[in-house]
Amino acid sequence: LSLIPGFDNTQSATTDISMDYGLSEKIKVLGQWSKQGTSYVGNASDSDNQNYILQTTAGPFKRMNFIASASRMNFGSTLSSQSSGTGLGTIGSGLGGGLGGGLGSGGLTSGFGQQGLTNTFVLRSTYAVSFTQRGKDKSAPGRETPLLPFLEWRILNASSPESTGTNPGTGSGSGTGGGTSAFHNALNYRNNEVRLGTEWGVSSLLSASFDIRFIQMTDRDAPAFSYRARTLNFDLRARFN
Repeated sequence: LSLIPGFDNTQSATTDISMDYGLSEKIKVLGQWSKQGTSYVGNASDSDNQNYILQTTAGPFKRMNFIASASRMNFGSTLSSQSSGTGLGTIGSGLGGGLGGGLGSGGLTSGFGQQGLTNTFVLRSTYAVSFTQRGKDKSAPGRETPLLPFLEWRILNASSPESTGTNPGTGSGSGTGGGTSAFHNALNYRNNEVRLGTEWGVSSLLSASFDIRFIQMTDRDAPAFSYRARTLNFDLRARFN
């Protein structure tokens, strides 16, 4: 990590535990838990994320398959840095900064903290079909092209306290200054999405998908930013073995 000066060295640890179980020939359950922790060497900053996933697949029932899944992510992070110097006081930068006057030494401490959780629920059904492509020679065997129409309903619910940052400035002379700011970071919302489309195999290496999505986003903290939208999406993927 080298994008932020002073945070070039990190230590991270990841733990994953998963288990799957077949209730029957056509019903399978998958559970997974993962934890990732990261600390920045030499700075009082870290992050801690945990993920929980429970998924059930059912099928095939003739050509139909069903998937139901629920996931939860708890996240938290802090970012802080300190600097010091000598001269004519120190100016605290950022929202709510302060000015410390007088001659002598001064220091700057800035920080940012965030925590929250995200819950996701997905219901998906597919129906497998195929059609045969033939060349000019009708007697030659054709190439089967698989199609996988699908219908998916996805709910994402995210919530987080207000994120806060502090940027106090101090000076050893006749004055001190400091400030604390809080801002809305658009992490308290609910997103409903319905997807209707199909996937198909273009060739042995290429696959594609096309769908239309109906989206409704509700921002609980700032209703003016809520919206409804419809999007058309096309994806082309290549797979090399």
